[in-house]
Amino acid sequence: MGRPNKTTSQKLNLTLFVGLLGMLLAWLPIKAYSQVKVTRVYPYSTGEKGVTYFLPKSVVKITFTLEKTSYHSGVFAPYAEVLLGESAPLSDAVSYKVQQVAIESVGIPDTEQRYAVEFRPQTPASFVTLTREGLLAGINTEWIPEPPPTKEQLKKRSALPRPALPVEYAQATSQAMRAKIAAETLFSFREDLMLLLTGKAENAPKDGEAYQETLRFLRDQVSSLEALFYGDSLQENLSREYLLEPSLEESHKAVAYFSPTKGIVNGLASEEEAIAYHYKVLSVAQPLSPEEEKKRDRRLDGIVYNVPGLAEVSIVLPDGVTYKRELPITQLGNRVLLNKEINRNKSDAVMISFNPATGQLRAIQESK
Repeated sequence: MGRPNKTTSQKLNLTLFVGLLGMLLAWLPIKAYSQVKVTRVYPYSTGEKGVTYFLPKSVVKITFTLEKTSYHSGVFAPYAEVLLGESAPLSDAVSYKVQQVAIESVGIPDTEQRYAVEFRPQTPASFVTLTREGLLAGINTEWIPEPPPTKEQLKKRSALPRPALPVEYAQATSQAMRAKIAAETLFSFREDLMLLLTGKAENAPKDGEAYQETLRFLRDQVSSLEALFYGDSLQENLSREYLLEPSLEESHKAVAYFSPTKGIVNGLASEEEAIAYHYKVLSVAQPLSPEEEKKRDRRLDGIVYNVPGLAEVSIVLPDGVTYKRELPITQLGNRVLLNKEINRNKSDAVMISFNPATGQLRAIQESK
């Protein structure tokens, strides 16, 4: 391979890899796994002698999963304490809770680390695999990314049936009278439910499907009538993502702010609501001087890949709950290259896989 191809002379010549002739472009968007499109393109048939790729640089991705609860007060909430003996909230409200925090290192193309692979026309059996972003994923092996985790479906209370209210309810001339009739009906259904559960209900089914259906009906009626007084709530899952540039030194800052009534926001007055981000360097490659970097780049004449360093990232929520993870960070590591004799001819070609998120070498296996 070669140095970053800022000039034609810096292009990678794959005479070092005699077996590489075809090119497989795997158009695999990270955020849309279901829209995978794979296209095989052969060099020389398109007028191109090879394929270029980028090495990735790391970005720290923080994903917050929130549970949002929307409470809707009942139409008879003002009468709950008088008629049912227990007060109910009189107004609607929204609350948030942090359910999970995911910390990961993701790769984006480093435009300053671009390389080119040229193919020889003798053996049309080999190919290179790239992501849609142009990151190197494999040689002589296809790459299928892991599907993103399935997002949990929205959680919400099932729609309650209409309460079975007597005709007097419709004829009532005031809200207070309707509330009184609804309360009396609620107590009646509660009593019927208790009699059924204790086996004291007359002419009621004792077991089987009829019993289960009667039990379900009474429970639904109790719930729908209680909702008239105590209201109901809707729960749903939300997510917020933040991308943070890693550094060569430790850093501490507020990545966002959390409020139980507003969720995660970018700015609040109180520092007590800050979500703290702590970044600590664990391992880093020995830095090179500019002269040493130029000298090293001149020697990059193979397949160039990354050996990342390591950092620890912690997220501390306002209540003290801490999420911590060690992450590979390419900016803390070095660029190295594969042995130029790894593929001498078609018979001993191998499969080489890379991690496109970090540019790391994953495995070298015999080609089948």
